Amino acid sequence: MYFLYARSIVVDGDADLTPEFPEVQTRFSATPYVTGALFTYSRRLPDTGKITVPWPIGIGIVMAPFYASGYAVEYVVATIGHRSPDTYGAVPQYFYASGSVLFGMLAFWTGFACCERVSTLRSAYLASLATLLAGPAVCYIFFSPSMAHAPSLGLVGL
Repeated sequence: MYFLYARSIVVDGDADLTPEFPEVQTRFSATPYVTGALFTYSRRLPDTGKITVPWPIGIGIVMAPFYASGYAVEYVVATIGHRSPDTYGAVPQYFYASGSVLFGMLAFWTGFACCERVSTLRSAYLASLATLLAGPAVCYIFFSPSMAHAPSLGLVGL
């Protein structure tokens, strides 16, 4: 969901996800684990015809620079390859996911900085590492990077 927000902000210049839905349905119809929640919880407003979703846009805005970087690289690669850029392709997805890794690292280092104030360097490192590895952060940083959890963790750390 947040990937779609970031894509819409960068490519379309708005936060309206209505134009994205037909393409998402076409491209990802064989992967209901990816689109299941999106199509289950989205609603079309009868008076405007726009599609709304229950997820807030904040993380889409925060992650938009990572998507934009990936889209820029995809645009260059597509231009060299004489094809149109794939706005849902692997390159924008990897760059978007790298944002989750960056926010996970930010969470680690901010936790470390807090622990270092009250403990030894070694204890601060071990406490920060154990805290990050003992919870669901690893799953959200590396296995579900398009969700809001890793960026939220990094922002809360700040």
